[in-house]
This record gives sequence, structure tokens and C-alpha cells, in this order.
Amino acid sequence: LASSAASDVYKRQEYIDNHFTESINLDKISSEFYMNKYYITREFKKEYGETIFQHIIRRRIDYAKELLATTNKTIDEISHLCGFNDQCYFSRQFKKIEGISSLNYRKNNKNNI
Repeated sequence: LASSAASDVYKRQEYIDNHFTESINLDKISSEFYMNKYYITREFKKEYGETIFQHIIRRRIDYAKELLATTNKTIDEISHLCGFNDQCYFSRQFKKIEGISSLNYRKNNKNNI
């Protein structure tokens, strides 16, 4: 990517990273940057090798791992804090990405505080 295009993609990624716990979607991102959502999606994937949605889910799971290891909040509370509206969906995504359940992750990492 040309440097200005790369910095634009970086600005969008930074926006996502600052808002990943909120209800965020392509329409919201495209209106924030006054750009076509399909263009944004294509450029993001080209630059980062993952879709915007995959990036958001991964950021949410990373945040959940931090909360699981450092707090005593319930799994339900953590799923909501990370931007998931449905704890079951959170649990499925967590296991898909991490290979273990969020509860087992907490058991394995709680002592690392």
C-alpha cells in the first residue's frame, strides 16, 4: 500500500482497537471514515491478513483472557465487558480461538497474577 493508504488503514485499525468492546460494525466504521464499507474491508484484509470482524473477535478474546486471569468477574460479566451480547457465543468463540474453555483458561492462568 502507498504510505497514505497504509496510514489510513492503520487509523481504521486504531479506531477498531479503541472501540472493540462497543457495538461496532462495518456501517459504523464506514460512516466514521466516510468510506465505502467494502473498500474498508478489502484494504484491511490486504494489510492485516484477517477481516475486520476476525480482528474485533480476536481483540475481544485477548481482553477476555486478561480479565479472566486478573479479576474474579463472572464469565457472563466478562463476556459483556468484552463486547459480546451473548455469553454462549462468547464461550464458543473463546474455545474456537484458544482451544480451551474460558473457565479452564481461568483455572490455568489465575495463578500467574
